[in-house]
Amino acid sequence: MNIIMKSKKPVVRIAVLGSGFGAMQTLLRLHKLRKKVPTVKLHVTVFSRTDYFWLVTMAHEIATGNLMPADVKQPLRSLPITMFDDFIQSEVVSINTDERAVNYRLLETTQADESLLVQKRQQFDYIVSSLGSEVNFFGIPGAEEYALPVKTLADVVVIKNRILQSFEDAEQIDDVESITQLLSFLIVGGGATGVELAGELADLVNHDLTKRFPRVAKYASITIIQGGDKIGIPSVEWMTAELEEILQKKHCVKIMCNSFVSEVSPQGVMVGDQKVAGNTVIWSGGVKGSTVDWISKTELTSDKTGRLSVQRDLSLESNNKVFIIGDQALVMDKEGNPYPMRAQFAVRQGHLVAENIVYDLNKKPRHEFDYVDKGVIVGLGDGTALADIFGIRITGRPAHFIYRVVYLPQIIGLRAKVKTFVDWTLNLVAPRDLSKL
Repeated sequence: MNIIMKSKKPVVRIAVLGSGFGAMQTLLRLHKLRKKVPTVKLHVTVFSRTDYFWLVTMAHEIATGNLMPADVKQPLRSLPITMFDDFIQSEVVSINTDERAVNYRLLETTQADESLLVQKRQQFDYIVSSLGSEVNFFGIPGAEEYALPVKTLADVVVIKNRILQSFEDAEQIDDVESITQLLSFLIVGGGATGVELAGELADLVNHDLTKRFPRVAKYASITIIQGGDKIGIPSVEWMTAELEEILQKKHCVKIMCNSFVSEVSPQGVMVGDQKVAGNTVIWSGGVKGSTVDWISKTELTSDKTGRLSVQRDLSLESNNKVFIIGDQALVMDKEGNPYPMRAQFAVRQGHLVAENIVYDLNKKPRHEFDYVDKGVIVGLGDGTALADIFGIRITGRPAHFIYRVVYLPQIIGLRAKVKTFVDWTLNLVAPRDLSKL
């Protein structure tokens, strides 16, 4: 262990990479456990491209004006100063697992001296990599150039602005065919993200935008294009029929299953030989583990989504002081099946890694990751949702209540929690926010 003497206590240096669910829960848990290791001082350094945490599961609500970006965003520098010791807003270029070193560079500088952007390097006693995932376009021609991903907060802002601008543009056109093309929204991917966005967007069109753009809103359509034979969560079969029924009742929603997009263009997508016209293509078709160079004498094993195989304690076999969690990690359960890339697993993994570091420092055996899926909740707008909690089916407004009860505590920071609660309350009596961001 590379222990640096800076004070009366030896210092143990820990790097946490990322600012998503796994990283934040690692920080929160380490913060609570600091007193459990009285013989050393923990020095935690955070590396992240963004200087905030945001609740990505609320992307569909921001894109459709239910919430504002600030509602679900917690600036890292506003967290208690005891949460971590250093924060470096940067891009992690590579990780040397043998030497436990992080190679990184700053994203930008206000200085003329560009030497600040030169790659830098720091070594640590422990590394926790929670860099999340990135959009997987599967090499489909035009997808990366023309489709709008639903991944970052900036992506969601672009989607909201595109929706509103499409209606503004349509208002200035008289040709019905052109209006229809302009207001055709194609959502590639019928998983939870695509379905939630379709439900909220349909409500936005049917209510608020119909009032503001009555002449053109009737021509708007939302098409979910799903490669599989069902939409929704594959592991929760009962939801499929319910989802289709709820979405089709919104009238402007169409569902295309068993449809694989082969090309994306500014005019829409190709599904086989069929052209599906649309001015806006929103991509929720899948993710893969974040790309980063791994420097290691031992070859690291990954799956088709780019996730790296880890041991049951979430560490690399080649170096058990390098942990990988969240969407970057390929973790197997006791039956040999991989855990899914979902937030609740990243949260628990963050807890476990922090605990295992403390167990190490106290010379106690580590624990293995073993987590039971608590279920899924899909919000569909208009005060309705579907939930499967420990196998119990809940629908309608009770499910929507649970949806909010579950997600509100996941927002980090009192200010963000209060803002979200207030906006949700105002939405009961006031229209959505229809301003561009």
